Amino acid sequence: MSTDIFNICYFGDPMTISERMFQALDEKGKKAKDLADFLHVNSGQISMWKKRNADPKAEQIFNICEFLEVTPEYLLTGKESPPAPDPEDPMLSQIISLYKKLSDVQRGELIGYARRMVEEQEIIEGNLIPSNGTGGTRPDSASPVAAGSVAL
Repeated sequence: MSTDIFNICYFGDPMTISERMFQALDEKGKKAKDLADFLHVNSGQISMWKKRNADPKAEQIFNICEFLEVTPEYLLTGKESPPAPDPEDPMLSQIISLYKKLSDVQRGELIGYARRMVEEQEIIEGNLIPSNGTGGTRPDSASPVAAGSVAL
């Protein structure tokens, strides 16, 4: 097995911070000189990082991420972070607060119910074809889901 394949399998992304930084510059159409100006460093410093494949100092990481519009996790590891929930969505905060008060059994039931609701919505929108006849029907007027009377 080659060293590169071994590193990818066991250590994840084999790119260095510097390589990811320059890749992000290229992908976003930004210039190294603009990064240097943003960081208040000499453009020769940026060139050195590229030529020597040297990583920037730790205290520069957050500013580089801000300039490149990437997360520190991405720059350091190559992994994307999942988007954080919108803290300004009051319903989401209420749902989370209520969820935390449920027992494990109730949480499982709630997750199952939510999955069925999403599947029904996808069927209504034509995005999903029911595969096994369970939960894959369009709610009718007699359905508690359609009537909005399902108790959690």
